[in-house]
Amino acid sequence: MKSLRSGASKISLFFGLTVIVGSGLAFDQGKTKYHAVGTFVEGCSCAVVCNCAFTGKFRHGCQGVSVLSLTGGSYEGVDLTGAKFAWGGLAGGRIYLYIDASDAQREAATAVAKGVFGGVGKVVAVRNAKIDLSGSGGHHVVSIDGGKTAQLTTEPVLGGDEKTAISHVNTVLPWTIMQARTVNGSFHEADISFSLKDSNAFFNENVDNELTF
Repeated sequence: MKSLRSGASKISLFFGLTVIVGSGLAFDQGKTKYHAVGTFVEGCSCAVVCNCAFTGKFRHGCQGVSVLSLTGGSYEGVDLTGAKFAWGGLAGGRIYLYIDASDAQREAATAVAKGVFGGVGKVVAVRNAKIDLSGSGGHHVVSIDGGKTAQLTTEPVLGGDEKTAISHVNTVLPWTIMQARTVNGSFHEADISFSLKDSNAFFNENVDNELTF
């Protein structure tokens, strides 16, 4: 894991494309409350430290994909267990939102997706899609539409103990960010198309937060 530790010095405290989850960019205080329990994974094209996780301001040129897969949670009385949502595209520019939920969950899941990810950029469209997320310990595989729209493979960046991923706290996200690396990835939607390799990734397999937007 020596190479991963070396990589950590370059991308430690990197930026969270989904920083809006805990910032004023997407949430007005005291509005609708929702509860999210599950796993968060993202990958982006950046390969150096970025200040977005600290300032909540997105920089043009970052390309990414993020997924939140819920094992529990609710929104306005609707149980969101099993729902998944994601975004892909250009941070600070045009993004697309993807919803994988039952008919009974879809309206609530869409509202939460817009609240969680909508501040990343200008939402061009929201559509239903098959979202898959597997793996553990920072070794994750993400796909949207079976990989046709997006795919992402990550591995953890280990800290000094060479056993656990580097973690970042006190960012604008409401949960701890675990450092990872995007082994490879891609995104294709309309005229936006890009590949990811050896770039930043984040994860948290223990999201359990009550938030408002």
